[in-house]
Amino acid sequence: MRFRTIAAGILVLFAISANTSIAACGDKFLNLALGTRYDRSPAVWQKAGVLMFVSAGSALEGAMARLSVDAGLRKEGYRPTTVASAAEFDAALRQHKWDVVVIDWRDAASASRLIGTSRGPQIVPVLMTSTKDTLKQAKQQYRVVVNAPTKSRAFLDTIDDAMDLNDAAAEAAAKAAKAEQKAKR
Repeated sequence: MRFRTIAAGILVLFAISANTSIAACGDKFLNLALGTRYDRSPAVWQKAGVLMFVSAGSALEGAMARLSVDAGLRKEGYRPTTVASAAEFDAALRQHKWDVVVIDWRDAASASRLIGTSRGPQIVPVLMTSTKDTLKQAKQQYRVVVNAPTKSRAFLDTIDDAMDLNDAAAEAAAKAAKAEQKAKR
């Protein structure tokens, strides 16, 4: 009986010492496989150009005010610019290079024509009320969409996703340019 107790104790010690995945408090944030949203520094957020076209009196304007989207983005380090008229929107597009444009779904098609598609900003349409078909169409046309937001975090997460798409497009363009230069040599 005593032999079995000692053997079981040794077996338990081996099992405990063989498990290397035990993490202390906070170590999970240092593990590369467990993602956290600390991959973009505040300096990068501050450089990001976020233009929000919110028509006066629209449902989007009410939602943005109710959810304190501007304050939430500023708290995270972004510096968004909000315009309320088509003339201000057009002027803002000419004056600055934007990374992300947040716009009401109804205005997104006209904004796409103004902005163009070649290396332009990511357009993030906001659908305040939508059907499944409308949402599907929006996701096919634009890669990131805010659908009936109830928290300001929805805007932040979507803008982060749009920034990631911008980064991926910039990397792909740099690789293509590098490959083109190699082909010319």
